[in-house]
Amino acid sequence: GIEKRMFIPGAQTAKQVASLLLPGEKLYISTDETSPGFFDALREQAGGPREVFQWRDFVKAGGVVDPASVSYRIGGLIEQVVCAAGRVFIGSEASTFSGFITRLRGYMNATDKSIYYHSNMNNGSVQYKPWKTTPKYMVESSAMWEDI
Repeated sequence: GIEKRMFIPGAQTAKQVASLLLPGEKLYISTDETSPGFFDALREQAGGPREVFQWRDFVKAGGVVDPASVSYRIGGLIEQVVCAAGRVFIGSEASTFSGFITRLRGYMNATDKSIYYHSNMNNGSVQYKPWKTTPKYMVESSAMWEDI
């Protein structure tokens, strides 16, 4: 099922998303994954070495943002905007969090509004084509931002 496809090792994710990433391109990852080395493969194997950043790299005592200045209630919202503003967004298939980032990218008229999932083998960027609806409630409909 979908849950089995979503919960995959970091090395498999790196392999499946490598074609969507530019060499040396920095990544921001919004995740609830807690294993410290889980994303090492994305740093080293997804098209070459790259820097990978997460919320905890910026919001920490002595960091760019003091955790006391950001309510935990809006951290996820901030991360959604950060992800929506990226060159490309690669999400999780059964995630309404990822779905809303897709919608934000539509509202922002992102250059690449296509949907990519870390759990699928991606073979580079695809031509964006609006779609009306889907039976999967986690997947946004482009009707939310397109005049179709």
